[in-house]
Amino acid sequence: MNAIPDNATYSPDGNYWWDGNQWQLVSASDTGTQATLTGAQGTGDGGSAASGTTTPNSTTYSPDGNYWWDGNQNQWQLVSASDTGAQATGTGAATGTGAATGTGAQTAGNGASAASVKMHSVTLWFNVFIPDQKVSALGQCFHGDDRNFDSSAGVSSRVHAEVTVSGLGTSSAAMGSTDVHCGQTKLIDCQTGDVKDSATATPNGGFANFHAGNTYPDPEGGVYDTANDLTAVLSLDVTASDPLVAAAPTVGADLLITIDPVAGTVSVAGVIDHWPAFEGYAAADGGSAVTLFQVSPPPGSDPFTLLQPRDAPVNINVTVAS
Repeated sequence: MNAIPDNATYSPDGNYWWDGNQWQLVSASDTGTQATLTGAQGTGDGGSAASGTTTPNSTTYSPDGNYWWDGNQNQWQLVSASDTGAQATGTGAATGTGAATGTGAQTAGNGASAASVKMHSVTLWFNVFIPDQKVSALGQCFHGDDRNFDSSAGVSSRVHAEVTVSGLGTSSAAMGSTDVHCGQTKLIDCQTGDVKDSATATPNGGFANFHAGNTYPDPEGGVYDTANDLTAVLSLDVTASDPLVAAAPTVGADLLITIDPVAGTVSVAGVIDHWPAFEGYAAADGGSAVTLFQVSPPPGSDPFTLLQPRDAPVNINVTVAS
């Protein structure tokens, strides 16, 4: 067994000493003098753990995991039962001031630190729109939205759904007020395009089932794990129909939205109707819009094909903050 040199560096509890390459157990037969660690846990100038000090996620631990090195206070602190920081695997070297370099942090479970989040709020919006200038059904003609995909605010749409989720990375993450409304429907003369009648539909449903944490209670049954305890999940289930046509088929979406502020991603999974066009966007922390999905109606589809439901799947994961 190696003899302990007089100037050896010891762990705070005195059970280990650093031989320059690895920690060695101090045996009862060892006669070397134990060096006093700067800031070592104990009595006198060594001090006790600072009251209310929280173990950071990335820090240096003593070999037995009972102490962590506080670089701000320049002393060892006792790891309390309530600390949730990740413990390093004490195989690194200690210096004379007691700072060991571990092999990396291990996060307990799937916990995440608020300091590691890439976004603190995100606004999501989804539109259902008719790309054509005019669409006909049952011998009648209706004004379309006459546009391509567009993330701009206030663009013409059959259905618009918008929500902001704030407080991401904290225990107070919440779904804010929502805006779910329909655009005005216009019945027009098929030849001249003159407006003959107009009305605005009332959408059914909207955003709901918000939950933040490392599990999500699926409203359709069961509970599943999320990526981390800062992940927020909500649903969008909305439909609407032509208010000028009796018993008109509905168009809409049934989506589950997952926001991971640690990864900076938004995931959307579910189904939309195959007609007309659908688009979804996100903006993190008031930034620029990022496209989540843009789905055009398939060739040959029109309002009549809605009588034979043909749901289109949506399953995307997009980075919206980095």
